[in-house]
Amino acid sequence: KNSSSHSMMCLLEEGEQDTLSKDLPQDGLASTSDKPTVDNVTTTKNDDDDSDIFQTDQIKFRTPGSKARAKQCTDEDEEPSKSRCVATDRKTTSGEKLLGVSCSCACHSLDKPCMGATDEAEPIRLPKIYFGTRTHKQIAQIIRELKRTAYSEVKMAILGSREHLCVHPEVSRSKNKNDGCRELLDTKTGISCRYYANVQKIKHHWQLEGHGLTSAWDVEDLVKLGKKIKSCPYFATRSLANDADVIFCPYNYLIDPLIRSSMDITLKDQIIILDEAHNIEDSAREAASATIRADELQDVMDELDKLIQYKWREEHCRAMHVVAANLQRWIASQSGSLSQNDFNKASKVWSGVEMVAQFNNMGVSPGTFDVLKHHLAALFEEPNPQIPVEEMMSLTSASGMLLRGLFIIVDYFFRENMVYMKDYKVVMIKEFSQRKGRDNTDNRWLNPRRGSSERLTYSLNFWCMNPAVAFSDVGGEARTIVLTSGTLSPMGSFASELGVEFSISLEANHVIKDSQVWVGSIATGPTGKTLNASYRNTETFNFQDDLGRLVLDVCKTIPFGVLCFFSSYSLMLKLSERWKNTRLWSEISEKKIIMTEARGGMKKEFDEQLKEFYSTIEDFESSGIEDRTVTGVLFLAVCRGKVSEGMDFADNNARAVITVGIPFPSFKDPQVELKRAYNDQNRDRGLLSGSEWYEIQAYRALNQALGRCLRHR
Repeated sequence: KNSSSHSMMCLLEEGEQDTLSKDLPQDGLASTSDKPTVDNVTTTKNDDDDSDIFQTDQIKFRTPGSKARAKQCTDEDEEPSKSRCVATDRKTTSGEKLLGVSCSCACHSLDKPCMGATDEAEPIRLPKIYFGTRTHKQIAQIIRELKRTAYSEVKMAILGSREHLCVHPEVSRSKNKNDGCRELLDTKTGISCRYYANVQKIKHHWQLEGHGLTSAWDVEDLVKLGKKIKSCPYFATRSLANDADVIFCPYNYLIDPLIRSSMDITLKDQIIILDEAHNIEDSAREAASATIRADELQDVMDELDKLIQYKWREEHCRAMHVVAANLQRWIASQSGSLSQNDFNKASKVWSGVEMVAQFNNMGVSPGTFDVLKHHLAALFEEPNPQIPVEEMMSLTSASGMLLRGLFIIVDYFFRENMVYMKDYKVVMIKEFSQRKGRDNTDNRWLNPRRGSSERLTYSLNFWCMNPAVAFSDVGGEARTIVLTSGTLSPMGSFASELGVEFSISLEANHVIKDSQVWVGSIATGPTGKTLNASYRNTETFNFQDDLGRLVLDVCKTIPFGVLCFFSSYSLMLKLSERWKNTRLWSEISEKKIIMTEARGGMKKEFDEQLKEFYSTIEDFESSGIEDRTVTGVLFLAVCRGKVSEGMDFADNNARAVITVGIPFPSFKDPQVELKRAYNDQNRDRGLLSGSEWYEIQAYRALNQALGRCLRHR
């Protein structure tokens, strides 16, 4: 199998054929000396967010009766070492099966005193390695590769959500595992979780070794053990991280300041490796962005009113109520000045400078912000057992997240003499959206909100145009940062968007030989029709039918798995509908079982679909295809969807990959429009032009889709 060859095809827009070869995945590596500074980037948010991405738990601000968690501390050098930032753009080798970069790093200077050295000669604190990636499946692939190295017995931990780690028989099957878990841990309910009570059984690495986990383990291994001995993997991983040398976690645990704080992650003088780093730009920009809905802001005010009524931390609640009320009044005052964008949506844009002036009018300014932060922090302090009302009530997690999220944005606006305020656009949007019912599992003293309904809502969106705003927190603290991906190239554009001057870079040769893969662009279909995948041309039956005939010919010729990626969901649905209305769909079905990636599908549904795909291919492999009419599976999917990034389609799972069109971000998306304009206005900082940035987003997504069949040497 490991020497099997693959085929890839690509249908490009007219005039794009020559661009493909230079934009196919390149390998690279980059690094900075001195503390890296970062600039901006923005990629459009997927219509269908990858639900397999480590889902951030709704932040737990306080579990009643719980003790403050011990925080990890790193002593500082008297003369801190310079940060180094390394980014590698590697060819996708044996699939995202490989670690991408294998390196050992002697980060400690032997001729200097150890960090925090004193006359008492404290123990040397070696830096931890944080390995960040996007999905749980990617972590599993990395762990498999780690097991093959000399470091397989390294002390490690995997930080994840309850979605992946909860083993409670009832909570693990519930729709909202976070609230179910908190309800069990809430001392007011009189219920308890015996799995949490037994967490001490697996909270140390030597205990894991005693249960047979002597080498690199995956989440599934820990979950299996937790079920066996009735101990909680979710809370165990946090204890394991304290002593771990390598910690695997999702990007947002490292990039997002709110999550980083809630997870007690300290990055000072640590080593950070970010795999599949082509997504870091978008992750960093989103981490420094926030959306405040007017109805959710009203919920916060109602909740604070109740807390004030019961005299629960009254002074601090009143201060936060003033902030929320002033912002709510401002939103209401601006609602009549929005410009209509389409039939049911209107909006208005403010610059960061203009928004700072508005904040000042609301009583939020650099002069008052420290006092306001003190009031906010007081809402999340541990309850005073001497005051009965403190044990009975607390601010809900949803309200806490909204207030903390708002204050993080304001902090970025005011930081370092407001250097970042020009990197923001504030957009108010009026549209119809779903209004969800309030979940009060941890605060029964609140009146429940009525069920979900669709209604007109106003949202205030703080959109960060510059990923450096959030990434500078990481780059300014970490000792070393390594970025690696198969689609970082062109390296210059990636560096300019992140604002990092890479002093060390590597663009490695591809491990795939020319004899193993064929890459080509198809200009015409079987009947000679031009396959120009521009928007206007895809509307024609000539294009739709000839493309269908081409896919049919591929399915007749190539055995086992075939992946076909479209530039958008709308194009995939349009073509599928046309093929069903003709004989093409049934003709393809005579050669391949057809599966279609669902839009907005839940993680469980997608996992089941992927499992079905793999098992079907295995059936064809075991039974053979020589005497069978149907020879495999055709998987229709979308660039930037779940299938196109991070999924492993080795060997017979993908003998061909077809891409239709170029997956440009939505041109009318307001974030895309603002980002393009932002880049054009900041060319003097070395940024790409708006058009150049726009094209690179498309080709990176295209290369990710094409790379699905490059799974081994």
